[in-house]
Amino acid sequence: MAVSEAQKAAQKRYNEKNRAERARLRDRSATRSFIRNKADLTEIEELRTMLNERESLLKIIELKELIDRSRHDFPQVIIYDNKAHVTKVLRESVIEEEEDMDDLQQWIDGLIGRFDDTEPIIEIDLGNGEPQYFAADEWDLIDEYTN
Repeated sequence: MAVSEAQKAAQKRYNEKNRAERARLRDRSATRSFIRNKADLTEIEELRTMLNERESLLKIIELKELIDRSRHDFPQVIIYDNKAHVTKVLRESVIEEEEDMDDLQQWIDGLIGRFDDTEPIIEIDLGNGEPQYFAADEWDLIDEYTN
């Protein structure tokens, strides 16, 4: 069946307008195909771990949005991309105080040293001036800390 010029133009407009969604659907399809047809047991276990971490992170983001909508000042939740992001923010926040950088780095390492370099880190401040830091997969600890 031949496609008219008007149909081609409409398809092109749709594709341009929905580029991000089309890419997401293409990635989802490729992921599903890989899992169904090519993944071995080791890869499936790695994927399961990644899915659990992603699920925890999404729950934390949802919790943060709920908190932001309901109570603007308590508790404060910040989600950092990784250790380098936390370090940058903490250094910038105290740089005006002209702290000794070696002492500052030791202090930062004490706060976030246990985390992997690439994992997201969640900071929760209950207003007591001592925020706590959690990994995305520590949903139970976060729930316990905030209740």
